Amino acid sequence: KLCILKEDEGTWVIQNSSKQFSLSPYLSPCREAVLLVVYEGLDKDDVHNLTIEHTPQLNIAVNDTHAIVEIENEEFEACKDLKYELQCQSSESDTFTSVLNFTQAGIIVEKYQGKVCMLRGWIEEAFLTMAKFEYINIPGANNEDGMPFALRLTVLGLVVLVAVVIAVPVIVFCVRKRK
Repeated sequence: KLCILKEDEGTWVIQNSSKQFSLSPYLSPCREAVLLVVYEGLDKDDVHNLTIEHTPQLNIAVNDTHAIVEIENEEFEACKDLKYELQCQSSESDTFTSVLNFTQAGIIVEKYQGKVCMLRGWIEEAFLTMAKFEYINIPGANNEDGMPFALRLTVLGLVVLVAVVIAVPVIVFCVRKRK
């Protein structure tokens, strides 16, 4: 049987005697591809579709100040033309807005602390809509009053310490008076 690649309507790939065919010429390093493979089964009414997406897969490490992007699939690791986009969720709604476009693997995310964001990577503009978003939570959130989380914990710790220092002598005094 024959196989047609919908990305390039004029391309037909013929199977060998073992009913195998190779798509490796269409899945080369640093070249994105989304292929729709259509092939016939035992009869002409037995038609099957398979979509193959060959795009960069991202792994993102995030801390309070930086995000580092690593490429998971080796065929895109050494690509020089990778572009990235960071989108963060709006405080007022559930929509995401583009906040940063970049080309290096590491970025400063300090001003997006406490936000839910998503990041995607691509090479060719034609594949931008097919680039998969990876969701990230950027730690180190400021709360509604603008106080950083770490400072809030420090203040809470001091309040608890003061409460203990005041409460313990009062409890001891009350216990001594009862005796």
